[in-house]
Amino acid sequence: MEQQKILVYTLKECARWRKVDLLTDEVFSYEVRVEETFEIECKYPSKINCFSLILITQGTLVVSVDSQDIKLSAKDILFLYPSNIIEFIEFSDCTFNSVLISVDFFSSLNLQINSQDALDILSNNYSKTVSLSDESYHRVLNNFTGIGIFNSRNSSNVFFEEMIKNSLQLIMYELANFVHVQHISNYKSFRKEDVTVKFIGLLGQYFREKKNVQFYADKLSITRAHLTRTVSEVYQKTPKQIIEDKLIAEIKVLLLRNTQSISQIMQQFHFEDQSAFTKFFKKKTGYTPSSYKRDNLSK
Repeated sequence: MEQQKILVYTLKECARWRKVDLLTDEVFSYEVRVEETFEIECKYPSKINCFSLILITQGTLVVSVDSQDIKLSAKDILFLYPSNIIEFIEFSDCTFNSVLISVDFFSSLNLQINSQDALDILSNNYSKTVSLSDESYHRVLNNFTGIGIFNSRNSSNVFFEEMIKNSLQLIMYELANFVHVQHISNYKSFRKEDVTVKFIGLLGQYFREKKNVQFYADKLSITRAHLTRTVSEVYQKTPKQIIEDKLIAEIKVLLLRNTQSISQIMQQFHFEDQSAFTKFFKKKTGYTPSSYKRDNLSK
């Protein structure tokens, strides 16, 4: 059984791929045109160690984020965390703009958001997709473009970093406001998705130590059966499958980083012993942790 390597890219590596010389390597804004999508390898899971925004400007894009397939169309924007594993599945006459933001730079934005609905866009380590209105789309796209201009070596603006931060703040406030308004106007229809979103948020916090679906049901004050039914309707996967997919994806990343022993990784994910860890990993991948690490690192 052939397994794919999950690559972990840095923001600087992405900038080098686009052959761009930046004023600050904490932020990178770029456009991918239709003819350039062929340079992106599909069905190849990877991770970028920064925050990412992908804005579709034309056509459609199918991506998998943490094993959930998402179809994006024009004016859709996807917000990704450093913890998310993304896999490009299919491009169809697609162009998109993307902004990558280092964790430190994102933290320095000091966003002030009070609404819980709006705060949802920035919380819980799960990816978010928002379908923007025409007005919001154009404002967000203009700020994407502005970031690229301010961060270019050709820029003569001595306040380029402040201008970049201002553009990022405007983007995030625009998204937060849009989400807030949508939640207010469509509150009743969000119940099923709300339960699922909260489950994914809790999973991002506790998946390393809590693998039992009942734990998440208790946290949400609902029955296990209700959680399973609701999550399955939204994701076409059971909570158990999502938990296991998340665990496997994260374990693969750590194995391929090759900075920790298998025993240390096992302890990090709170398995009872190495036998239980090996049995779980082999059942899901067809490999033992050691053979997966050896075979992929040797490629």
